[in-house]
Parts: sequence; structure tokens; C-alpha cells
Amino acid sequence: MSGDQENVRRTLEVAVAGGQNIIMIGPHGAGETMLAKRLPTIWI
Repeated sequence: MSGDQENVRRTLEVAVAGGQNIIMIGPHGAGETMLAKRLPTIWI
């Protein structure tokens, strides 16, 4: 994983662990939907 991917994954893990809401904003094709779909599998 690249550094950016690791940072995003860590951020999502912390948010999920704390029961926080997440808002993903970015240009079309940046991967927001892909990340949202994979949220249930990130915390393993």
C-alpha cells in the first residue's frame, strides 16, 4: 500500500472504532464510493 492509502485506511479505522461519521469528498473517480463499499471489511 502507498503512504496515502495507509493514511486513509488508518483514518477510517479510527473513525469506525470511535463510532464517528465519515464524510468523503473528492473529485469524480477518486475512490470515495470504493472506500465506502469496503468499510465493513476494513476493520478485521
